[in-house]
Amino acid sequence: YSYALRGNTFLMGGHSLDFFDFYRYADNAFVYEMSNRGWQIWQWDSYLCDVGRILTREMNKPFGVYVKPHRGAPVQRSLSAVARGARMLYWYTYGPDYFKGDSFSDNLQTIALPVKAAYLLGKTEDVLWGATWACPPEVAIVKPRCSEFLGDDAQWENAKWVYTALAQAHVPVDPIDEVMLAQADLARYKAIYLNGSHLPRKSAEALARYVHSGGILWTSDWGCARDEANEPLSVLEPVLGLETRAEPELWYKVQRYGAVAVQSLADPRAALAPVPEGARIIGEQPYAASFLPVVGREVLKPAADTQTLARFADGAAAMTVHQYGKGRAYVVGFYPGLEYSAAIRDGQPDMSRDLDAARRSFIAAPALTVTQPVVEPSVPAVEGVLLQNASLGKRAVVLMNWAYRLTGSADQGKLQASIVEMKDVDIVLRGAGDVTRATSAMLDQDLPVRHQGDALRLTLPRLEEGDVLVLE
Repeated sequence: YSYALRGNTFLMGGHSLDFFDFYRYADNAFVYEMSNRGWQIWQWDSYLCDVGRILTREMNKPFGVYVKPHRGAPVQRSLSAVARGARMLYWYTYGPDYFKGDSFSDNLQTIALPVKAAYLLGKTEDVLWGATWACPPEVAIVKPRCSEFLGDDAQWENAKWVYTALAQAHVPVDPIDEVMLAQADLARYKAIYLNGSHLPRKSAEALARYVHSGGILWTSDWGCARDEANEPLSVLEPVLGLETRAEPELWYKVQRYGAVAVQSLADPRAALAPVPEGARIIGEQPYAASFLPVVGREVLKPAADTQTLARFADGAAAMTVHQYGKGRAYVVGFYPGLEYSAAIRDGQPDMSRDLDAARRSFIAAPALTVTQPVVEPSVPAVEGVLLQNASLGKRAVVLMNWAYRLTGSADQGKLQASIVEMKDVDIVLRGAGDVTRATSAMLDQDLPVRHQGDALRLTLPRLEEGDVLVLE
């Protein structure tokens, strides 16, 4: 297969070569390099691997990855790719080390991690090779291309953290683009998350039909406000149930992620305006978080038949839901993904401790009204994928532990983070079928299988970076 090695621009500053549209007309394989250094966002590689899975499914593009072990999380990143159909994995480095550096060849501690990944993959290759997702996702997520150019940087970054919040609520998703939104059969999805202020009119028309037929639409931060010509997106106005749309007020200058460090949300140099006390969010169950946002807000003006789910302290609507036909549309009037991420950006962040379920509810709760996690670990930062191998009749659960905590500074003042080893991780499995035995490949031991209605419950005694549970 021929391919042009792609950087992860889908998660950074954007690029003229789109991660979806380019492959409709160009290369016959999708291969990209995993190189982000920000330890809080290493799970974003699952986002790009989900894109690779969709390109394989929709466009028949073989999927592969270049993993740079010295950039962090090589076990999790390789497992995430393989769990999403990657069939080529290359341990990628610069060098020679005496000339360029920035490699893993001279660091035994770094070399140990791809060895661990190779051990896991080799031990379970018979069930992983050719395996597919046992349960198709019932939720789609869209980051429109035109929003990349016409929207603000805050919503571009917010979109990535919306994906992260769904992943940490253990909701599997299909990333699709506006072309698929306009042309594909959307009936397979129970909910669609639209992250962006601008959306092509044809895609918006398809989205309106989808909601009217019974689907759920979720959007935020001035989402679905304009079309590709920067005109009001009138076709979605009756769907969203808002009388008017006022442009958002921004209090903080959000920068697009640039592959190295995650931006602080507490830097006074990036402040654009004081946050008004009236912008404090007052939530109620199931949206129970109450906090002062730091990025910005859109004051929502709901129509008479639209329900307000959360308010700002000044009484304005902060989150609404509107019934449209058989479906409904949720609008969040702030940047919920960025606000969810705030706790792991500053201070002494610990991803085993600081992922707030209440803030996450503004994103994940609507999806969880219509779908359930397939693999539901008891730890938000532990991700699980249930695979089936049709030729062998076996299933497996691939687990990735993305929980890191800040441990201090190293050379040149760079911040360092360490993996948080998990103990006694409780895992609920749905759709796994009649399972009587589960074996941890990393621990080389069987796990007790407990039946709980239509679900299974397992307890994994120890989880470092990752594991593969073989089910029989």
